[in-house]
Amino acid sequence: LAYARGQIAIFRQDSSQWLGVGGTVEDIAGAPSVTTAITKLGRYALRRSKVPEREPGIDSINIQPRIFSPTGGAQGYGNRATISFLLKNDDNVTVKIYNAAGRLKRRLRDNAPLLAGFNAIEWDGKDEEGNVCVSGIYIAIIQGQEQAKTKTVVLSNRYE
Repeated sequence: LAYARGQIAIFRQDSSQWLGVGGTVEDIAGAPSVTTAITKLGRYALRRSKVPEREPGIDSINIQPRIFSPTGGAQGYGNRATISFLLKNDDNVTVKIYNAAGRLKRRLRDNAPLLAGFNAIEWDGKDEEGNVCVSGIYIAIIQGQEQAKTKTVVLSNRYE
């Protein structure tokens, strides 16, 4: 997985060239997995290469769905939220979830090395102890080495 983190990424074909999209590399059941946010239709490939370096920073933060219910998947509501963002360069990233009162509820990543390009991280609506969080507005903070950005998401448990 150390090899994968530094040297594989998702690319999109644009005419005759491949453009780096990026991706979050994780170990799932003992095998590397690469996840990214897809913003355009097209042909994609997993390639051995780094995404070209850009100016430092975090951009294009999105959380989908905007309202989700960890307990309401059977009713057709999303039971997890996907936090996607663009890293302009490889960076060590911390992703935290806070409630509206400013209390830390969950640390999704802690100084994790992520590749430049689009990255996607899921939140299952649970706190650090594995308990489902109460309904309310939550703030996701994505922190790189030089910049931090925030985005809100609504968690609703009214669909049980």
